[in-house]
Amino acid sequence: MQNNCLEIVKNLSRIHGVELAKAMPNAGNYDRLCRSAFHLIATKPDISQCDPASIFIALSKVAITGLELGEGIHIVSFFNNKKNIKEAKVMYDYKGLIELCMRTGKIKSMCARTVYKNDEFFVVHGSKPEIVHNPDVFGDRGSIIGYYAIVLYTSGGYDFETMSVSEVDRIRKIAKTDSIWSKHLEEMSKKTVLKKLIKRVEKCVEIVDAVKDDNAISVGNMSVAAPLLIVPKIEQKQDTSLSLNASPSSMSEPPATFYNEVDVK
Repeated sequence: MQNNCLEIVKNLSRIHGVELAKAMPNAGNYDRLCRSAFHLIATKPDISQCDPASIFIALSKVAITGLELGEGIHIVSFFNNKKNIKEAKVMYDYKGLIELCMRTGKIKSMCARTVYKNDEFFVVHGSKPEIVHNPDVFGDRGSIIGYYAIVLYTSGGYDFETMSVSEVDRIRKIAKTDSIWSKHLEEMSKKTVLKKLIKRVEKCVEIVDAVKDDNAISVGNMSVAAPLLIVPKIEQKQDTSLSLNASPSSMSEPPATFYNEVDVK
């Protein structure tokens, strides 16, 4: 199954390689992206057990964003109960969302931070709103009490958003991605407060699509549209061998990519 899946995705990446490379912000990165994806399939059983067409659609989405696979955007495995199959989907982390926001050209800097009990932290509202955060980075900072995201605009303005641990937990409880939350709690929490801030940030098309897709996956909606391409139907012979023949491609070690299987109710 693993080898068949890998060969199918390789074949699709060759068939549609020209279109995808043209759609990437940097066409020269397409080969590197493919090598990273092929390595992921070859080494991660949860990914290799996914529907091959869904893996290629996820790969296409990664290509179009121009984000580095494993560093801003990730291919993850979900179980689609309606179809009774595993499907690959893309998920963004908070660093990927920040990179997409920066592409508007109107943002000087953007970040998401964690606040601990022993940090000096307070928020000022009113006519001159601000956040003051002074952590003792080498001391005992205590337990996590909240998160915040802040954006500085090239025009000189700024905006911020805060969320307590309990506010983040309410979002987590309605999400269908709890196994990912369990392993990446701080990163997912930062992404949550950042997405709240992004609602007020001037957006490019990429960030609008990214947040829309990420929200859909979080609530268990598997019907996320494929980008640009219609993936050809993959037919199997009765002996389960596949009618696609592909020569192996060289593979190099990609960045670390987290993946988890999530049951979608």
